[in-house]
Amino acid sequence: MISKKKFEELLSVETENAISLYIPTHRAGQNQEDKIRYKNQLSEIEDVLKDRGMHKPDRDKLMKPMHDLVNKEDFWLKLSDGLAVFRTENTFEHFEVPSYFDPHFHVGNKLHLYQLMNSFEGQKLFYLLAVSQNETRFFECRRHSITPIKISDKIPVDMEKSLALEVEDSLQFHQSGSTIHHGQGGGNEEKNVRLEQYFRDINAGLIDIIPEPDGPLVVACVDYLFPMYRKINTYPKLHGKNVSGNPEGKDPVLLHEEAIMVLQDWLKEPVENNKKQFEQNLSKDHASFSVHEILPAAKAGKVDSVFLAKGSHTWGVYDTEKHKVNIHENKGAESQCLVEEVARETYEHGGSVFLVDREEMPRPTANMNANFRY
Repeated sequence: MISKKKFEELLSVETENAISLYIPTHRAGQNQEDKIRYKNQLSEIEDVLKDRGMHKPDRDKLMKPMHDLVNKEDFWLKLSDGLAVFRTENTFEHFEVPSYFDPHFHVGNKLHLYQLMNSFEGQKLFYLLAVSQNETRFFECRRHSITPIKISDKIPVDMEKSLALEVEDSLQFHQSGSTIHHGQGGGNEEKNVRLEQYFRDINAGLIDIIPEPDGPLVVACVDYLFPMYRKINTYPKLHGKNVSGNPEGKDPVLLHEEAIMVLQDWLKEPVENNKKQFEQNLSKDHASFSVHEILPAAKAGKVDSVFLAKGSHTWGVYDTEKHKVNIHENKGAESQCLVEEVARETYEHGGSVFLVDREEMPRPTANMNANFRY
């Protein structure tokens, strides 16, 4: 995944022959197909560099890290849904992301980055608690990332650690002459008491770790434990549905995917709210789906939020003196991706960028739909 800091470093790059490459990939089983698609893109990039007047020794030097990636077998076995690769004279970066990309490359003076903006832009924070009797784990998450948080100093790592003191006290109480009753009913009741104490300790630790409720807390646990935890919980944004099943030992990536499914409605809130705003603003001339209006507005810092159709490109140039957009019917040597330009300008002026499937656009016939600040 790409961090916001790294994204902004790449955003600032301006140099000759900056290469951006995107391909769809497979998580497992079809890495040869992915490698072939990648090598085909490299071949086309070399042709473009040749057409741009770059001599072969310089081309070979620039392309070497990209070619070297082909031979890293372990790399091709651990991909996600999409691969983005960036190369300049001084930079080589690649990112495996859980987003599908149409095969695409660009060689120009800036890197093409808008298709990565959903990796962090506008992605709200949430928390994931994976709890079983034998294991407790806690994660800080966003739409495309999951980060484990150290909790051993705040939260018991399993039920036995939580109840160590209680067991000791119970033994002392038993030795003093009191009677502890066992049996099927008593055993279940005792187990529930132990679980409740375990959950109280977890809850107390979480409240200490998250002093202010930034986002929802999703609990991954077997279903019969969730009502018990919900009863004890005091975190104000506990999500009403748990990730079902025993999370013990489960890969964090899989836990994250399951939590995302549980949170679908919450994650879509910013998009849905801005869609409603678009319809209201359009009647007031405070919104547009025309690149001729949106790009000048973005450069002036006027765009509050913009919807971009995933994988779309509108080619042309922007006349900075006349503040006018000139559309190119086909991509030429001087063509700029105006979708990229709108995304960059909106982001740099503090606006929100939403990459969505075309059918989710407020006006699907256009590559961009924008809400204006004024």
